[in-house]
Amino acid sequence: MAVLPRRSSERPTSIPVEFEPVIVKFIEDHERKARRLKSANKKWEALKIMGLASGAREALTVLDKAKRGWFGFDRLPAELRELAAMYERKSRSGLVGRDNDLEARAEALRWSASVATQYLRKVSKGSAKAMGMMTIMERQMDRMEAARQAAQQANQSKSDFISRMNHELRTPMNAILGFGQLLEADDNLSDEQRENVQHILKAGRHLLQLINEILDIARIEAGRMDVTIEVVDVGEMARDVAALMTPLSADRSIVFVVDPTCDGWVLADIQRLRQVILNLASNAVKYNREGGTVTISRVEQSGGTTRIMVTDTGNGIPRERFGDVFAPFERLGAEKTKIEGSGIGLSLCKKLIEAMEGELSFDSELGKGSTFWVDLPTADPPISSTLRTTGGEESPTFFADKEQFHGRILYIEDNPANIAVVRRFLDKVKGVELVTSSHGTKGIRMAREHSPDLIFLDLHLPDISGYDVLEALQRDKLTRQVPVVIISADASEASTRRCIEGGAKDFLTKPLDMQAFYDALLRYLGVAPARALG
Repeated sequence: MAVLPRRSSERPTSIPVEFEPVIVKFIEDHERKARRLKSANKKWEALKIMGLASGAREALTVLDKAKRGWFGFDRLPAELRELAAMYERKSRSGLVGRDNDLEARAEALRWSASVATQYLRKVSKGSAKAMGMMTIMERQMDRMEAARQAAQQANQSKSDFISRMNHELRTPMNAILGFGQLLEADDNLSDEQRENVQHILKAGRHLLQLINEILDIARIEAGRMDVTIEVVDVGEMARDVAALMTPLSADRSIVFVVDPTCDGWVLADIQRLRQVILNLASNAVKYNREGGTVTISRVEQSGGTTRIMVTDTGNGIPRERFGDVFAPFERLGAEKTKIEGSGIGLSLCKKLIEAMEGELSFDSELGKGSTFWVDLPTADPPISSTLRTTGGEESPTFFADKEQFHGRILYIEDNPANIAVVRRFLDKVKGVELVTSSHGTKGIRMAREHSPDLIFLDLHLPDISGYDVLEALQRDKLTRQVPVVIISADASEASTRRCIEGGAKDFLTKPLDMQAFYDALLRYLGVAPARALG
């Protein structure tokens, strides 16, 4: 970087002499503390402390610019504040919101700005002009701090709204889909009744997908969407998507093709990328013509990026509507047809890809079809050829066999409808006793008294949280060996991680997938093959 000459009108004050040692000591102290935390395997605490040290180092870099005459020393606090604000914006953007290091850097830079302000006041020696400038700067800093606090409060309010709505919307869906799945498994239904139940489940699942997509968009906008970047096998993922789409495409005689060029690797969150490609493939089928084709392909580009393309042979999109494609709830006229959809899928896909530092775009020609593509960083092949897969052995169909489970289940849940769904399911299972509690404290007591073989636990309880219940169960030598499975509408990655790290064996989300619930029974109560029918 070029060194600019100092302007002749500026002369250094004593601020570098007094300010610099304080910052250097701050860095040394925090780096020493971070090393201790890291050696104690407290990596997240160490990351925060190292972020503070890194922010202070950047403060020294800004000071060095002032020394070289890039700006006057009286501008130093404002420059530090502006850099802190930049890091805060990044930490809230959703692109890097998961990185606590950025928030720590901003905190250290604000502290450095405060120290610089104190020294500027000291060296001004009461000069009327200097004191006037200091007063203006302090007012600007106060306004910046007020704006920062207002933004944090708004961000926290949005996060609270997401958490509350996630629970309030998903909980009633648990009763709708839970009882619907139980009815669907009843062999005594007539054909007409079974068709009615299937309509209920189809509509319920469509509503659940809409809820999930809206909440995902809100999480991204609040900077609360976590992504885990790893090496992803594009070919394997494309074949998984094709397998899922085959029934839908076969109904309309649409040929689904996974091009051999798909074999390759990118850096992405595998679950989120699969969600995006599945959405693009679903659209390619829904808006295609009878007997058309859908192709997933891949091409490596210059600049170290890979493009994954989903191409259809549908009617295409008018060029004058290109600007509306990624607008939320915009369906480009499809709302007048029988094609189902909400119009927020593509908007969510774009935000998800941007959260992975990629790009989603498209091209289309009327009468010939459309191609949507995702650009992501290219990755080297992993050393091991065994990567994450979505599959494995298929789960058994519940109520398929007549062998018994054995054991007592304690279900700590305050919603009567949720308890009823589980009770009806277990009524069909031999050898299982169900006891319930609607309060956390009572549930802890019942766990000690009834010696259950398995505990199902909700996180939102009227007296104490499910996290507190889990912690108490893990502390007690009488209950710590009992497997705990969380059943909650709070399906965030942070909640799941917190529960598993707290000792839970599994996490099931509401609305409850009865197959997943059945599989949990197999794992913790089953006598192999342990499938039962009441």
